[in-house]
This record gives sequence, structure tokens and C-alpha cells, in this order.
Amino acid sequence: RKLLKKKVLLAIPTFQDPYIPGRKDKEGSILQALQGGNFDEVILFGLQIWRLNTFLSEQFIVKNYPKITVKRHVLPIQDLTCYKDIFYQLKTKLSEYESYLGEECEEPVFLLPSPVYDYLFDCWLLLSTSLNMKTRICQIESHYSIEGDSCSDIDWLNESPKEFRDSQAEPQVVYPYLSQNQLKFLEELYNKNQNVCILAGDE
Repeated sequence: RKLLKKKVLLAIPTFQDPYIPGRKDKEGSILQALQGGNFDEVILFGLQIWRLNTFLSEQFIVKNYPKITVKRHVLPIQDLTCYKDIFYQLKTKLSEYESYLGEECEEPVFLLPSPVYDYLFDCWLLLSTSLNMKTRICQIESHYSIEGDSCSDIDWLNESPKEFRDSQAEPQVVYPYLSQNQLKFLEELYNKNQNVCILAGDE
């Protein structure tokens, strides 16, 4: 009997995990990803500057998702502006999992951090698309989510062409307080190049 491969999520906890600061009702991207996927394992690559966020994220997953195995690593990354340090710290730890992900996991899912942390975002995206296996890459923000696939046959150092295609080219923006007629009216004004001022009423 062929053993089922594990569904694994790899993520970097930031200060927005496990909850958005000041918003206990708003879960961070890691917890949102767990709601949308049936994962067997979560691997957290924590940074020293967000060590507490990493521990809190781990505790939440262990308590609320007891069937999910959690592996946690805290890397000595303090400076988010040092590209070299970020890249090689992540690459060294991720390389320890490469054979495991390729042999025992089913298209591991890499959760991208917010683009606000541009160096961290770039390094994680580069590393996740450089593995010699098919991976899934997703990003979750407060107002949209995207997901794509990556496939690479040889190591990134050989500068081999890689494939990355967005399954959703543009983010979906939700306007919870506007009706379809209101949206249509605003689109007509926009097409006529007319200025529009929208005032928010009292709740």
C-alpha cells in the first residue's frame, strides 16, 4: 500500500502573528492559511526579532489544531535590512528539509510574508521557487489572497529557468458597504474621468 504524503505548510511568523496587533478578532496569515487547508504539519521559521510571535503561533496551533505536528526554528536574524544574512540563514535551515519535503510531502505550501518586509519577502520567494520539487506558494493579506505553483528541475545556482504562474492574477478586493448599483455608478463616474469623494457615515 502506497503511503499518503504529508501536507505541509512552511511559514515565517511576523509581528502580525498569531493575531493582528490590537485586533484579537483578526487572525494573522498563518492562522488564516490553516483554516483554508487540511495540513498535517506546520514548519515555522521564526526570526529572533519576532521570537515571541513564533512561540505564540506555535502554542495556538498546538492547542487548536492538535492533529497538526508543529516544528519550530528560531533563526538569529535581527536586522531585516541585511539581505545576505536573511537569505543564508533561511537557506541553511531550509536545505535541511529539502530531501524530506521532496520525498515525504505533497507539494509543500510556502506562505509568503507581507511585501512590506521586502528583503524577507524576496528571500523566501526565491528559496521557495528554487527547490528541486513542485511547490505551492500563497500569500494572504487582510484584503486579498493569491496562490501559485512553482516548479524547478535543478538548483537555482545554475540559473536554470523556473516557472511561476499566478492562479489569480489580481487580488480580489471586497467592498462590504457598497451595493452593486453603487459600484456600477462609481464605475460610470470613473470612466467619465469625474472626481469622486466618498464620505463614511457614522456606524
